[in-house]
Amino acid sequence: MENQIPTQILNHLLNNEEFCRRVIPYLKPENFEGTHRNVFDLIVKFVGKHNRLPTAKVLDLELRKVNAPEDVLNNAQTLINEIKDNKNDKVDSQQGGLYIISDLCHYISPQDTLTKMNLVRDTFGRKPKTRG
Repeated sequence: MENQIPTQILNHLLNNEEFCRRVIPYLKPENFEGTHRNVFDLIVKFVGKHNRLPTAKVLDLELRKVNAPEDVLNNAQTLINEIKDNKNDKVDSQQGGLYIISDLCHYISPQDTLTKMNLVRDTFGRKPKTRG
């Protein structure tokens, strides 16, 4: 499968709970074609039923319950594996890490309300998230 927009959307649906909860109500199956549509349907059904994100392993199990031709199931399995392996959890060692607010100032005028923050880096990088 190519790295295309539907693949990226499915990647975020599977790996980013905040994104998933915000966009699922607006996404329609018509936005996807073929294998992407099959995987999208699996994700939406699981989230609707269990109110949580499925893991790639759960999607594999749900895929086995689907009555579809073997080539459709194989393509869906390939896409799920691609999404599973394509987690965007790269750590930016230059800007990643924990920051502390050292100074906070609110500016309030009749026209605007602004907030100024000065940050100090506490640590560099971060540990990648692990999902079970």
